[in-house]
Amino acid sequence: EESGRIRLANSVCLTLFGYTEQELVGQQVEILIPASLRETHIALRQRYFRTPTRRAMGDALNLVAVRRDGSEFPVKVGLSPVQTADGLMAICGV
Repeated sequence: EESGRIRLANSVCLTLFGYTEQELVGQQVEILIPASLRETHIALRQRYFRTPTRRAMGDALNLVAVRRDGSEFPVKVGLSPVQTADGLMAICGV
């Protein structure tokens, strides 16, 4: 959602990042971003929600995510905006 709170996580996401559903859902998405990039990510997330479009990211950007254990790994991310009864949200695939 626009505030960056994780609303749902499938089993592949939970396994990939090393969290349980209870640990991840409700957290800010920046929990999955290396600490050195979190502030920048917040600004990018806010910009995305001003002009939400379906997009793929990763090939040219060298994106990195962080697991629960602190290990970092390269990712490619796909974002798709979706309007829900609770407002605009983004579906993110890694």
